[in-house]
Amino acid sequence: MGVAWRQTPPSNRSDPLKRIALAVLLLLAPAVHAQVEHDPAPKNALWLSPVTHLSLLLAGPMTERLHLAIPVGFGRRFSESTTGVLEVTPMMTAGRCDFEPSRCSKMRQLKVTLGVAWKPSPRPRGQGFFLQPRLSGTWSRETQRYRPNGRNYSLEYEDEQGFQVTFGLDVGYRAVTRGQSFFFEPLVGLGVGYSFNQRRDTVDIGAQYAFIRNSHDVVARGDRAIFDVDMDLVRIGFLF
Repeated sequence: MGVAWRQTPPSNRSDPLKRIALAVLLLLAPAVHAQVEHDPAPKNALWLSPVTHLSLLLAGPMTERLHLAIPVGFGRRFSESTTGVLEVTPMMTAGRCDFEPSRCSKMRQLKVTLGVAWKPSPRPRGQGFFLQPRLSGTWSRETQRYRPNGRNYSLEYEDEQGFQVTFGLDVGYRAVTRGQSFFFEPLVGLGVGYSFNQRRDTVDIGAQYAFIRNSHDVVARGDRAIFDVDMDLVRIGFLF
């Protein structure tokens, strides 16, 4: 008499759990793939605009003036096409005091610029052309001591403060390295504004106050409309 063995079919209790796990994996797979494939550009940028102020510093021995400045800027990316911009530039310019009949002056200034950079056609790594409307304000304090008619006359002192406000537009291009760590931006800009109690010509190249001005060619202090030419030309910085 033979013995018949009956094989019990495997339990189906684990099937619902397997189906749920499979569904979760299918849902998460596109997100994981997108995170690996799509590396968004960094949101923050920090830069220097060294051309104008470094040129004035190097020209100091010829102009008999010492010019020091820290032209630093910060950008925060709001979207692929728009970036908020804040630039702060403290400056100090001092003239030599070797010749008493000439004006011995010192200028302290602070320039603050707010703007929004807009890229019409954003490219990978944050590259591309941009337009940047901006609003700039410059506070200045000038102190001078001089003998107006030579050594036999007493020293005279001046201490004046002024302010300038400018609306402008910059146009430039951001080139970013492959590692998205550093960038280089050539740009040009124009603006119009008004100067209050400052030594500014009608056409202001942004740093003309740093050149030597003796008693013969000094620009009269006053209030006047300003046509502003942005001579910074280049930004160099890094992304993070």
